[in-house]
Amino acid sequence: MGIYDRDYYRNPGGNAQLKSWAAPPVGTIILLNVGFWFLQLITRPGEGAFSTVGQFMSASGDSIFGGGFPELWRLVTACFIHSESSLWHIAFNMFIFWLCGRELEQIYGRREFWIFYLFAGTLAVLIESFVQFQQGSGRVPILGASGGVMGVMALYIFHYPRRTWYLYLLIPVPAWLLAVSYTHLRANATREDRGWRGCGVKKKKRGGGGGRG
Repeated sequence: MGIYDRDYYRNPGGNAQLKSWAAPPVGTIILLNVGFWFLQLITRPGEGAFSTVGQFMSASGDSIFGGGFPELWRLVTACFIHSESSLWHIAFNMFIFWLCGRELEQIYGRREFWIFYLFAGTLAVLIESFVQFQQGSGRVPILGASGGVMGVMALYIFHYPRRTWYLYLLIPVPAWLLAVSYTHLRANATREDRGWRGCGVKKKKRGGGGGRG
């Protein structure tokens, strides 16, 4: 059976165009991220405050390793929310994800792609939660799709190591170089402020800005 014989590549007939676009994993994941981002904005009580949706869905060192019953669902839900004060966080993540994910979902199929994305994202949140807890900053929220996106990007480079992308549609850049740059950018952002500087939580001293309220 050819790749385009799969259910999510067949002619949608009379279905809406949006439904057809969202049927593949990449479209679904992007819609989920954008949808939750708008819910974050709607449930944000004020400037500089963390939204109700963000508090429920974000992870932290304390929520996973802080004693009591670990709130393990946060390892997954944190992968679908983003900075509430910066459009670039979600826009850049989703653009890279769309760029790399389209071909990978054709190679692996719907189920395998979903499993890989969730595994990469959850693992990244788990590691970050552990690091924060060990450093005593376990209340700072962890959010964003960067872990899953970096996993998808790494898998893309594995399949297409010689692929060239065009920066600003003009400058040819090897895909692996952009991948390294993206990883470096995300790592620096995490080091500067665990849980992203623009997540809507005012920065406080060690142990201060609790994403869980």
